Amino acid sequence: MILNRLGKAIRQQDWFTVLLEIVIVVIGIFVGLRVDDWNEDRKHRAQDAVYLERLGDDLVTMRTQLQARMDDRQQRRDRMVRAVRALERCEDNPETRADLKVALDQYQVSPGINILDATYNEMVASGALVRLDNAALKTRIASTFSELNRLNESIAGIRISIPVVDAITWRHVTYTMDDRDRFSAIVDIPALCDNVEMRNAIIEMVDIQADGGGFTGNTLKEVEALLPLLPGVATD
Repeated sequence: MILNRLGKAIRQQDWFTVLLEIVIVVIGIFVGLRVDDWNEDRKHRAQDAVYLERLGDDLVTMRTQLQARMDDRQQRRDRMVRAVRALERCEDNPETRADLKVALDQYQVSPGINILDATYNEMVASGALVRLDNAALKTRIASTFSELNRLNESIAGIRISIPVVDAITWRHVTYTMDDRDRFSAIVDIPALCDNVEMRNAIIEMVDIQADGGGFTGNTLKEVEALLPLLPGVATD
């Protein structure tokens, strides 16, 4: 219709009508583009809100994992410290034997956490992270997931001394299999009391737990700093 009117106006050399029709066409294109941009922006905002909600759920789950790892490491570290003290005093009773058994049975255990980064990776790939208007939130999200990914690498790194501890422990401690087919130390405190090498090995076990707890605690702080910035996340 517009093209017909425009062609007719040109043939009649009605330049005012020609100009008017061109202006109408330009305005129509501009309005159409703006409507498309608005619709696209609205869809992006809705999708980004879903991403942030999912990200919050992932981080809450990882916060629970991190706190559980922290608590577990602290408990094992405390019992290992008590085991060292018991060997120094040659204190043999059910409690000290139980502490030493925890040290000897669990010193190799240094798990990281399951990194839930599918939503984060999807945000990066889709451009949703770049689209965020809140620059501080954008930076905090990237920093937190960088710290999460470094955590398991750091946990693996502290295991470098495990072979040395293994060699000392296996030289001085007899292991057997328990009723659940797990290796289990036969604890003999009197035999280990004067064994400086064994005490030093347990002190290294304590240090491994302390290092792992430090890495885990730093990551937990990153997660807890991000959570309040996300919409709809309970931070109690």
